[in-house]
Amino acid sequence: MKKAVKMVMVAVFLMIAVFAFSGTVNASTKQDKTIVRNYCKRMYKGCKIRFIVGEKLTEKKLTTRAGKNVVYVEVLKTVSYGNYGLCKSADKDLDGDYIKYTQKQRKGKIITVYCVYSPYNNYIDDVTAVVHSGIIR
Repeated sequence: MKKAVKMVMVAVFLMIAVFAFSGTVNASTKQDKTIVRNYCKRMYKGCKIRFIVGEKLTEKKLTTRAGKNVVYVEVLKTVSYGNYGLCKSADKDLDGDYIKYTQKQRKGKIITVYCVYSPYNNYIDDVTAVVHSGIIR
């Protein structure tokens, strides 16, 4: 009986912990997503916005996006080295790529960067905007 009570208590505690901590979102990340959405709505009227984690945005998606009315937004996790950062990714092609920040960041800080690709052509390097830390460039 005591074992069953302990298991129920542990299960209840875990459920409370999951609900309590699942809603915590970095304010900067939430603000950055809002900036990206507003930018895309203003610049690319009528286009759908797709947020895709860096390693899941394939070259095929980028080279076949023209005419689909879809704006791809690449979400990258980078490690700051001051004025620039390096991508940390499971994808070996993406891991170690360099990205310049708009403003200096604390060294070692993990920064989420959003790269907005133009929906009007199929160039794989046509990034029209970069958003991080509440700033767009």
